[in-house]
Amino acid sequence: NRRWRTTRKLKEYLAGNFAPEEEEILDARTTWKEKWMMGLRLAEGLSLEGPEQGWRDLFDDWKTQGWARTENGRVRLTDSGVMLTSRLTQNVFEFIDGIC
Repeated sequence: NRRWRTTRKLKEYLAGNFAPEEEEILDARTTWKEKWMMGLRLAEGLSLEGPEQGWRDLFDDWKTQGWARTENGRVRLTDSGVMLTSRLTQNVFEFIDGIC
């Protein structure tokens, strides 16, 4: 996966200059972290299909605490979990660091 940045100059951007100025190749660890960091904030949550299927154990404690629920193969934060998003994201980061 790659991430890039376009111009920092507003005039150039408004003139339609969207050419990448800087590009970064993301390693697997960073890709996973960003996917989960952003995905936990989505109302539809994240899919637990594919590689994520092995992560189900991570969410058992969250479900017990009332912070998350799983349905239709997806994990979603509850209202209580949303209040703890930063903490839960850190929990995911530690898990990813342990497997990558």
